[in-house]
Amino acid sequence: MTTNTLTTLIVDDEAELRKSVVSILQTALPDVEFLIEEAGTGKEALDKVKIKTYDLVLMD
Repeated sequence: MTTNTLTTLIVDDEAELRKSVVSILQTALPDVEFLIEEAGTGKEALDKVKIKTYDLVLMD
């Protein structure tokens, strides 16, 4: 079986909410391997997307 891998950026100013999103993703999609990075601010997220390509970006 092939494992799908998604490079994912989760953006939210609340660390606990970011952790919850990670947990939800991993529970809802167990066949997907998430390579997760987090950003606590919009500026931090913009800095990250300037240097790296993400398959999925989740932000509030």
